[in-house]
Amino acid sequence: MKKYKIAFLIVLSLLLMNCSEDDSTNTAPSITSQTFNIPEDTPIGTIIGTIEASDSDGDQLTFNVLSGNIDDTFTVDSSTGEITLIGMLEFDNVDSYVFEIEVTDGQLNSSSTITIQIIEGIETGLKEKTIMHDGIERKYLLYLPEDYTGNEALPLVFSLHGAGGSKESQYALSEFNLLAESENFILVTPEALAVVGNIRIWNQQSSPNAADDVGYIDALIDEVSSDYNVDLDRIYIAGSSNGAFMALEIACKLSEKIAAVAAVKGYMSPEQIANCNPTTPTAIIQMHGTNDPLVTYESVEVTIQFWNTFNNTNSTAIVSTRPDLDPNNGNVTNSYLYSDGTNGFEVEHLEVINGVHDWFGEPGTNYDINASEEAWIFFKKFNINGKI
Repeated sequence: MKKYKIAFLIVLSLLLMNCSEDDSTNTAPSITSQTFNIPEDTPIGTIIGTIEASDSDGDQLTFNVLSGNIDDTFTVDSSTGEITLIGMLEFDNVDSYVFEIEVTDGQLNSSSTITIQIIEGIETGLKEKTIMHDGIERKYLLYLPEDYTGNEALPLVFSLHGAGGSKESQYALSEFNLLAESENFILVTPEALAVVGNIRIWNQQSSPNAADDVGYIDALIDEVSSDYNVDLDRIYIAGSSNGAFMALEIACKLSEKIAAVAAVKGYMSPEQIANCNPTTPTAIIQMHGTNDPLVTYESVEVTIQFWNTFNNTNSTAIVSTRPDLDPNNGNVTNSYLYSDGTNGFEVEHLEVINGVHDWFGEPGTNYDINASEEAWIFFKKFNINGKI
């Protein structure tokens, strides 16, 4: 009998040692408190987000709701952590749902608090907004794509009008809103202050405008990213004529925030180049017509050279020609792409043969390229850290 007791104790001891070893090598899953924002008009059946959890051991995780008031309104998938809306939302009655979620790897578990904040239906589409900057009320147009919910961080695109233009004229001629809808980005169309009479001109050093327009754009970045879910690594600026000068000025002064710039029928003045001290590379695409009577084509080369040098791109361009969509329109577009810069940043020049002082592709013009489409195709290749 004594022998059986000894044998039993040995087996029990080995089992306990084995359990102890398993516990010492296994680590508990990791999960933090998370908040999801959804509009009250979200359709039933919508997956509003996924609870983020991880396990350093690579074990399969299981999610389990421990407590909370979500039974009739949301479900949590036990395998994926996806949260699905299953009931009607009424912001006036309940503006938030809070529940405790447990995540387990089969042996160890962790828990955290999940908050679902119900917000009044987000007004998508076009709206005019105002911001106070330097004691002056500045207006801008904001366009949110129809599917915007606030749960996904979206790129932010600025579109700057030319001298004598306005936020409304730039919005209409660029039609960036169509791309914002199809490509899912937030569009901001700001407006310069009137300097001479009602002529609006951006202050890009050589203009007679003393306004702090770089600070204005910087303040807009802060305001829009505070109000909406913006991907801060993907902020882009396009500009037309005087707006192109301004977009390049912003690249000089806010390079740490701007991933890429599109300059259409505009370049950097000698004064701008002399005072341009960016801290990080910025992808640049410049589009210009060879017959531009207002901003001469020959002036573009110096700007291209500046950004090629700063971005450390190849000195020899990859040359190609865009498809000649209309052989009778008298223009052809050549591309000069300077690639392989720091972190993959690039500089591209689109030379529009016989092009004049137009936003190429704007309503009423006949070109083989569309400036807005070319800008977005170029933009989406980059984030603030380089080529994606």
